[in-house]
Amino acid sequence: MRLHTYLKRMAFAHPFFLLLYIFSPIPAEAAASPYNLAMRHAYAATITLRIPEGRRLVQQQLLKDPANAAALLIANQQDFLTWAIQQNPEVYDGIIARQENRFWQLGRLKENSVWVSFALAEVRLQIALSKLIQGNKLGAAWDLRQAYLQYTANARQFPEFLPNRKTLGALQVLIGSVPDSYRVLLNIIGMQGSIETGMANLKSADAPGNPFREEAQLLLALLQHLVDPEVNG
Repeated sequence: MRLHTYLKRMAFAHPFFLLLYIFSPIPAEAAASPYNLAMRHAYAATITLRIPEGRRLVQQQLLKDPANAAALLIANQQDFLTWAIQQNPEVYDGIIARQENRFWQLGRLKENSVWVSFALAEVRLQIALSKLIQGNKLGAAWDLRQAYLQYTANARQFPEFLPNRKTLGALQVLIGSVPDSYRVLLNIIGMQGSIETGMANLKSADAPGNPFREEAQLLLALLQHLVDPEVNG
């Protein structure tokens, strides 16, 4: 079974699977120039859990183009999925080290593009989720905050980039669903969000010209179910 399909089915069962579904690799057709044919094959191998094949394709791409943000993001997703599925403590330190190195590599790229900015946010979020699975709640909270700030900065700089709105909207809904007593603290550290704002961003991603439209529609339904299960019975 394709990983994306499995997570889609499990998303209603628990918010953790919802997060994994939201932040699984984005479809190739939505990609900008870094997504060449080789990276499309790498993506396909990754989401069908043919990780060694995906790694080989990514490594070949990075040998030719070390600054390919798509390749760095897919490589990071491969490590994140490996850790999230296996949760083998023996490989955790190595995976975190590689993820943080990719984030450092992306940060050093001089290209000021929406793809690089989006990859920075996604990789930072995957680091946060990796730490959360391990039980490092404090470290996860810090990285989650930094990822959220990157998403909001992306939205200001690249307001038409709908994939960022989709992810940002999902986070805003999750933040908005936190009890008021905790939300005050989130607001203090710069993680402001509401269900209404998040849903508005997701609805913006539900546009006819957006290759992520179907995913945005699904996320709207999933998140509505999460925050108000009675809506759909």
